[in-house]
Amino acid sequence: MSDTGDGWCYRPFKLVLHPFRIMSASRTHSHLKDGTYQLITSGKELESALCWRSLAGGESLEQFSAIGLDCETTGLDPHIHTIRLIQLAVPDQPVMLIDLSQIVSCDRHPLQQLLSSPVLKTTHNGKFDWQFLAQAGLQPAPPFFDTQLAY
Repeated sequence: MSDTGDGWCYRPFKLVLHPFRIMSASRTHSHLKDGTYQLITSGKELESALCWRSLAGGESLEQFSAIGLDCETTGLDPHIHTIRLIQLAVPDQPVMLIDLSQIVSCDRHPLQQLLSSPVLKTTHNGKFDWQFLAQAGLQPAPPFFDTQLAY
């Protein structure tokens, strides 16, 4: 632990993502309804998930009226920290956990297409996420809905 002089002690930590692909939520958290999650760790997996080959019936993510979006980062400053994980949620589909640090910039095009599409992007504290997404070359385009502002 280290004292930064601001009255807080910080313990360094390392984020470790377990190597699962699709897991039932009810297996790990019995209070949750059965649902699935998909961990995406490569450009190929990202393309498969976002280019709509993996969705039931071959439908497009852009057909949904809204998607849920959340970013987990390595810190609070988008100029020196980075996105670690992007979570995307659409109705009746697995929640996509995108390990952005494992996907090279040139393979992120399907994600950029989705973020710049006319689908409503729903977030909480969206300004924070937008700043990090822009720094990662994934500038989102309207429409947006921020649950923090709506409250």
